[in-house]
Amino acid sequence: MKKKDIDKWNDYLIKKGVKRSVKKESNLVLIPVEQDFYFNFGKVEKGFKIAPIGLILSDLDSFGGLGKEQKKIIEEQWLKT
Repeated sequence: MKKKDIDKWNDYLIKKGVKRSVKKESNLVLIPVEQDFYFNFGKVEKGFKIAPIGLILSDLDSFGGLGKEQKKIIEEQWLKT
């Protein structure tokens, strides 16, 4: 997400019932960025610009730990072949 959209995302997610949690219990990772580059090849979903899945997965992998866990969940649940 873009840093300027943090409040917009926060409002949207709270309306959807997402609850804040500590890192070790999290099941959602949001990475705020300032560069539009991340979104140039992405798509718009429900009014939000989403970065390309490949970029998201590589960023999650580079974080290690929880990021790698999130990458694995996305691959297993959303990218089944």
